[in-house]
Amino acid sequence: MVKWWRVADAVRAWRGRAADARPHYARVHSNEVTELAWHEPVIEDAVAWSRRSLEGGSALCEQVAVRLAEVESARVIAPVVDAAALDDFSRGVHLDAADAVIDEFLSAMADADVLVVEDDLLRRGDRWVEADSAYIGDRVLRWTALDSSPSSLLRAGASGYPLNGFVCDRSAKPLLVEGGEPSEEDVTALAGSVRAVVNSAYDGESYAVAEMKREKSPAETFAVHASPIWRERANFILQARLEEPWRYEQLWTRRISETEVEVCCIPFFLYDVALGDRVSTRAEGPWNHIFDRVVEDAGHYGFRVFFPAGTHRHEGTLIAEVRDLGALVEISSKSLLAIDSYDEAHAQIIADYLLAAEREFGIVYETSRSGSEPDSTSLEGDDESGK
Repeated sequence: MVKWWRVADAVRAWRGRAADARPHYARVHSNEVTELAWHEPVIEDAVAWSRRSLEGGSALCEQVAVRLAEVESARVIAPVVDAAALDDFSRGVHLDAADAVIDEFLSAMADADVLVVEDDLLRRGDRWVEADSAYIGDRVLRWTALDSSPSSLLRAGASGYPLNGFVCDRSAKPLLVEGGEPSEEDVTALAGSVRAVVNSAYDGESYAVAEMKREKSPAETFAVHASPIWRERANFILQARLEEPWRYEQLWTRRISETEVEVCCIPFFLYDVALGDRVSTRAEGPWNHIFDRVVEDAGHYGFRVFFPAGTHRHEGTLIAEVRDLGALVEISSKSLLAIDSYDEAHAQIIADYLLAAEREFGIVYETSRSGSEPDSTSLEGDDESGK
């Protein structure tokens, strides 16, 4: 039977309480693995793993444990070739590599804002408790923004087993007061703000994440990009509200600053936004970051092509021919695709081709610029602010 509470001697000594400073503890392996990937364990196993880690924690841990029934997805960072079973046996994972993966993942969580970690060893009144901590009973809480290397807190805020980290939405911020203690009502609200739970895996080398189901309107729908054209440079998913009520498009983007990103996909439905544009974000409702406006036009032009019934057989030909013309293509479904052209002159070439294809194949197309007429071979009527 796997022994859960296996803690190294250096950690069992309460992280140097007899010393003058709190040491940083790290494991060293002779065959460390740096090639890592996300794996998806069985949700029931992940929930059981997290529940076991939360046992014996504060009132916050108790309330979050109840919410584990809401977990809808789980993942663990493990070597690429690993079977990803959750246990506490070492996999030789390089700590820096695991930290880089978890940092990228947490910073891209669109509806989350802050990481809260409950220290498993320190207690209120201990000499190593820092001034920026809060308390639940005698338990010590620390927190940090998700865009400021949260792995540093994950490593420093616990001995390795158990690690209980809570990824919370922005409603958690006013509940966390340096040197303060949340009321019972505030603890309940803090538990309700949790979007994911982060626990240790593989002898403290790596991380397992259990994500809660986000409540949404029954009518709320999202258009997604399965294969964003600049996937390799994207690191953040941005929600963009569409014209229809309760509809959003999830844009793959590259984060530039706290409130600005670069669009790394070809929008399927959003107007006046194109690949490469620099856009600003704002907080709205449950979202910490939602599309606000274009702040720097990259000069690209987008098109959407719809294949009515009986025209799908022409999709392959059309894709091949626009690619031969130098355009980029993303496919939404068997009936819809998006095309990117890199400047206005190139857009005119693509527009001329699509007009001919409309007549020959029976497809329907439009530009992503709200001021354009799809049945015109000229783009001169475009609104300067649109795309």
